[in-house]
Amino acid sequence: MKYKRLGEMLIDVNMLTESQLTEALKMQKGSGKRLGTVLIEQGFITEGQLIDALRMQLGIEFIDLTKINIDPSMVDILPKNIAKKHGIIPVRVENDLMYLAMEDPLNFMAIEAVRSITRRKIIPMIATSDGIQRAFNVLYENEGAVRAIAQMRQEAHHSVDEKENVLELNSDETEAAPIVRLVNSIIERA
Repeated sequence: MKYKRLGEMLIDVNMLTESQLTEALKMQKGSGKRLGTVLIEQGFITEGQLIDALRMQLGIEFIDLTKINIDPSMVDILPKNIAKKHGIIPVRVENDLMYLAMEDPLNFMAIEAVRSITRRKIIPMIATSDGIQRAFNVLYENEGAVRAIAQMRQEAHHSVDEKENVLELNSDETEAAPIVRLVNSIIERA
């Protein structure tokens, strides 16, 4: 299959007219923005249409970040400042592969930065900007709460398996309890 530029592809599937493409390309030259961003800002296409076109053009998977739970340990693998700077979310790690949700899967600087930090091969995935922002807020802004909830779930699972065991907590253990950390995290953020 022959590679097609984004504008050509959008015209071929009747999402864009030639005059709209010409107008957007003129605006893009002066702004330094990516063509897809200009097309959305001008109302020529929607973010969903851009994602569909990029999926067809690049063969990259779309991920709806609002419908998945990301392992809280991802914050240990990819620092918050890198995720925020590049608008990316680490989705999962499998062996030496890291799946990375990105609004712009052609942001090679972001891919290279993550690759050098994690020492893993990066598999880019397309996500909406809103999905990335929400996932960032859940994963990085509420780090303490997310970890506490994950640990509470894990401990609840273990306690179901060990119903007959009675646990007596001393004051040090009480301080370390996930619910205490969750409440402390909420108080700190207030």
